[in-house]
Amino acid sequence: MRCFALPEINLTEPLLINAERSAVHLWLKAHSNSQSLITQQLTQRQQLSLAQLVPLLLCGEQSAVHVFHNEQQRLQQIISVDCAMPDTKTAPLQNTVAQTQQSAQLNLQKIEADERLHEQALQFLLAQLPQHPLQHKSKRIAQQFYAKIQQPGQSIAEHFQSIALLDSCVCILMNAVAKSSIRDSAIAELFHLIKKDEAKHVAIARKYSELLCQQSGDSKAFADTRKVPELLVKMLESQAAAFENLGIDSRDLFVKLLDCNCYQRHRESR
Repeated sequence: MRCFALPEINLTEPLLINAERSAVHLWLKAHSNSQSLITQQLTQRQQLSLAQLVPLLLCGEQSAVHVFHNEQQRLQQIISVDCAMPDTKTAPLQNTVAQTQQSAQLNLQKIEADERLHEQALQFLLAQLPQHPLQHKSKRIAQQFYAKIQQPGQSIAEHFQSIALLDSCVCILMNAVAKSSIRDSAIAELFHLIKKDEAKHVAIARKYSELLCQQSGDSKAFADTRKVPELLVKMLESQAAAFENLGIDSRDLFVKLLDCNCYQRHRESR
């Protein structure tokens, strides 16, 4: 299922090769030859619930691939221009900035590689599940949601602040599914592994937002991050029955997602 076509890449990229050593890749490799065993661990109701929810998560991974791919490409262009036009008077400072930018670009590439693996694993999972009658509706509402994440006039620093918050929400979602009624299954293990990766992405996205603020001369970015969990919960409310069928209290889950914004309020009050 494709919500967003993935940007083309060079498959010989070292980071993509190294990503094959990740826990998600190892999970995919371990289960790719035992497809029926994965779904046999679940009831029909659980399978249908996942078939309704996985497209939402899949769209999120595809959207994330675009975000991190496009930003690391933008950063690469900046680094290339700076290297081609060195200023001998400020060479030490330029070298420090270049090193910081190269480190940031490397982190963005690593996240893109992670997100591509998550996307592959969720595509594999979806292919093993029965087709839910609301599956394509889930895809449409997810496309609409992710199209609204970057708000008009928002700076790149503010956008990555929103991305960090969204990834925090994804951690909550992944954790809820991993600990639901499917918690003893191989599928629950996949959700747990993705959650661990996303937690790392949160820290990197926040740090990158702060770096962009420093470079622009602003002390902080003040994105209206309230809209991220609010829009997310609005999207997920139509899927409440699917969560309940997995033994997840949807109301409690939505409260946790809305409270995910508390870290931002704390940062702004300091």
